[in-house]
Amino acid sequence: MLSSLLFVALALQAFSSLLAVAAQLRITIDTSHQYKRVDGFGVSTSFQQAQQIYGKYGLSPTNRTKTDYDDINGDSLCGVTNTSCASGDWRQAYADYLVQYLLYYKASGIEVTHVGFVNEPELCERYASMNSNGMKCADFLRVLAPTLKAAGLDTKITCCDATGLKSQARMLTRIQAAGAENLLSVVSSRGYSSPLSGTLNATLPVWQTKWSDLCGNWTNDCYFNHTAVGDGVV
Repeated sequence: MLSSLLFVALALQAFSSLLAVAAQLRITIDTSHQYKRVDGFGVSTSFQQAQQIYGKYGLSPTNRTKTDYDDINGDSLCGVTNTSCASGDWRQAYADYLVQYLLYYKASGIEVTHVGFVNEPELCERYASMNSNGMKCADFLRVLAPTLKAAGLDTKITCCDATGLKSQARMLTRIQAAGAENLLSVVSSRGYSSPLSGTLNATLPVWQTKWSDLCGNWTNDCYFNHTAVGDGVV
């Protein structure tokens, strides 16, 4: 009994100390000074969830829809420019697949605001991956955009999560040349292969979707250079 009373007394004392500290805290916000705008925060189910449910990382369309008939080792979606598949054009099937995924979320009360359909498309990896370029992305955008609209979804499309800003700039140029930029809402890029500096020739918002120096341990700090150990943001 005595020990219980002592524990309660100590807890009350600690709580009182916290209240006293909180009362002294003051935060001043200078609304006239703007730093980087944060459009929002998102989540990705591409990695561990897909691994746990399907046994593979979800960074690629299914194997039957690709030119190599496998979801690993890159290669392209059947039906886009410079592909030839005996199974035919799978662009609409992939668009339907993504839209149904969004509809499942909507049915659960979660409105997904943005969707991307490629992940670091310049890379050919031993994990689930798909290769693409600006022209191929434009081909798929012409299918995905009307499919979203037909399903009654207001979900915006992002593209193309290239490994670096230079790669993303090249992809964007080809999307623009193909006349498909108007189907996008956000240009997205990572910072692995080239830093996110300067600007892109686009009127759309540009998002940095991932960044890390790929070394060191995890830290919450983001210094956007290659000198801070473990700096990163997703």
